[in-house]
Amino acid sequence: MGKKIKIKVVARVDEVSSEKQRNFMCAMTSDDADRRDDLSKSEAEEMCNASSLIEDRTRDEIIKIGKSLCGYLNCKLFVQELTGISKIKELPSKRYNEKKLKVGDILAWPNGLHYAIYIGKGEVMEVEEWGGSPRIAKLSDLIEEMGQPEFQYDTKGR
Repeated sequence: MGKKIKIKVVARVDEVSSEKQRNFMCAMTSDDADRRDDLSKSEAEEMCNASSLIEDRTRDEIIKIGKSLCGYLNCKLFVQELTGISKIKELPSKRYNEKKLKVGDILAWPNGLHYAIYIGKGEVMEVEEWGGSPRIAKLSDLIEEMGQPEFQYDTKGR
């Protein structure tokens, strides 16, 4: 038999925004989990089973979440934290096609040179360098600087 672990919940989570939070909510689905009174098992299951944490986010919601992330990240870690998707390359992908970009798509430049998330209106949200703060940039400026992205990954499973 496995060892039982008691977890004390010290804060309420209304929505998961990272893989770590999703895993925590999955632990809270156990019948013997020590959940706070304001977190039901069904709420924990809903957050545990979220297919994509970026799913159905609007441009403004992505920007708000992105700006709240600290400046300790590189571009890939930023995109992973913002979307809650750690294994980007397992997402549905296609060669970059500017005309088929959707809000929430992850853009990847060749050889992992850079990652950004498309937020619509010809703009992306990115972290420019290690430890940099998240910023909004024109996609055309990034393309001029680094060339076109190689792939676009679909965070919404379309």
